[in-house]
Parts: sequence; C-alpha cells; structure tokens
Amino acid sequence: MSLPHIILAAHGSRRTESNQEVRRLAEQLGAGLDGAQVRAAFLEFEKPTIADALHACGREGAESVMVVPYFLTAGRHVTHDLPAVIAETMQKHPQVKVRLLPHLGAFTDLSQLLLGRLFTTLGTPQTRQFALR
Repeated sequence: MSLPHIILAAHGSRRTESNQEVRRLAEQLGAGLDGAQVRAAFLEFEKPTIADALHACGREGAESVMVVPYFLTAGRHVTHDLPAVIAETMQKHPQVKVRLLPHLGAFTDLSQLLLGRLFTTLGTPQTRQFALR
C-alpha cells in the first residue's frame, strides 16, 4: 500500500513570508514522513490553491489524499470552504479517496505543546525580567 499524498491546507496571505512558512512546514513534514508527498496549498491569496493541489494528486495517480487544515479554530474556512472545495474538485477524480483531518486546534496535544513552550519561556531570565516590568 502506498502512502497517501498530504496537503497542508492553509488560509494564504498577501505576505509572502507567511506563505513561505507554510511551505517550509510542508517540507519538514515531508522529510519526517519518509516516502510521503507533502505539499502546501492555499484557500486565498496564494498558489497553488487547494483545488490545484487536489487535481495534481489525482493526475499523479494518488490513491488517497489527506488534507490537513492548518487552522487553529473551526471557523467557516474549516467547516464550509475546505469541504466544499474538496467535494467539488474530487468529482473529477472519483478514484481518489480524500480524508479531511480535524483542524489543529482540535488536537489535545496542542495545549500540551503550548504549555511546554510557556514553561520553557517562563524559565528564561529575560522573560522573567520582562514580565515583572
């Protein structure tokens, strides 16, 4: 069984550096998932669009695609826009199974990650001095 193609689905920004951050994360995920194809795609302001990425997966012969919403909350983009783009686009690639994962904020590990970061940061003298001012 082949690994699924993975799309890191982000909002997109007019700020190039923000979009590059998403692309770098997709590259890091790809490096950590040896053999998986991971690509960044965007809802707005940047290419490739999520529809473009889904079409590419279909053309490349992907059997399955996992769409990872790079969003902290279940706003309209997560609850409406992403599912709509996936449903419309995949009509042209019915042979591909698409799984839309929960948004990042839905994962309980996120709070543990933030707590760890806070504890680490609070332990530094510069932060303590800053916080006490």
